[in-house]
Formats: sequence, structure tokens, C-alpha cells
Amino acid sequence: MSRLIDKACALEQWHREQALAAHLQRTAQAGDGTCFDCGTAIDPARLAINPAFERCIGCQEHIEHREKYAGRA
Repeated sequence: MSRLIDKACALEQWHREQALAAHLQRTAQAGDGTCFDCGTAIDPARLAINPAFERCIGCQEHIEHREKYAGRA
């Protein structure tokens, strides 16, 4: 039983490390003016509103649409 718990703890730790690495990568990319999702340049007018935007308007709209309709069948 303890072996199973150890494996579960190790898996949880791995997931946390992956999430942290992804966050650090996003943070390093923030502010370079490219979309996190598609890699295209973010419109300078959009960055003038908020320089911390990570996505172009198209990708942001896609994410918001997906979140709005998530779980609806």
C-alpha cells in the first residue's frame, strides 16, 4: 500500500513540476510581443492597452469562446 502512495506522490510532484516549468516559460515569453498560442506578433495597439497580454486577439477570442461553451453538448 505504501508503494502505491509513494507512486501517487511522485506523480503529483511531477505534475507540479511540469506546471511550474510551463508557467516559467510563459513568464519568460511575456512582453516579447508574440502570441503565446500561435507565435504571431500581437497588435501594438493591443499591447498599448496592456503590455502583459500574452495572446493575439484571435487566439484570445478563441479561448473565451471555448470557455463560454465548455461543457455544453
